[in-house]
Amino acid sequence: MPWTIHRAHQGDWKPLVDGILESARGFDHQFSAGVFLSITCAEDVRYITDAEVAAATAHTWLGDYRVREQRAACAGWPQATLPPGYRAPVVSSVPTLFVSGDVDPATPKAFADRVAKGFARHADLVLRGQGHSGWTRCAASAHATLVRTGSVEAIDTTCPATPRPPFRISP
Repeated sequence: MPWTIHRAHQGDWKPLVDGILESARGFDHQFSAGVFLSITCAEDVRYITDAEVAAATAHTWLGDYRVREQRAACAGWPQATLPPGYRAPVVSSVPTLFVSGDVDPATPKAFADRVAKGFARHADLVLRGQGHSGWTRCAASAHATLVRTGSVEAIDTTCPATPRPPFRISP
């Protein structure tokens, strides 16, 4: 990213534009907007209050832009009727592994911590240096242990940090 910013500063926007287009093309092939809207409109967006939006977006660069866009999309999207208690916290004794990336802006560890309270038998694995979709050998090993043993007691939750890529300013 620093190299891309450096190139744009020098007037060469091609690396930035190419990266955006490549990302958008990949996103279109991997993402189903219909499924996303069907789930988020029914299960999340309708429950967001104006007070929560104001508190969460105050003094941010984009403000409430993202929530306004999502609400606008949901206004015209069919929404399922959820059964009573659907949004109640899950309570379970099923052995469960929660995996979080310590630099995940989409689903931070605090989300897993909140959900984990309802799970009597759970293990928390924090992948240091990982974001939203990080998966490491250590995480795979923890998952395999859970599947093989049906228990969280033997899971090793001490994964090594994922090294950050080196800084560069040239291709």
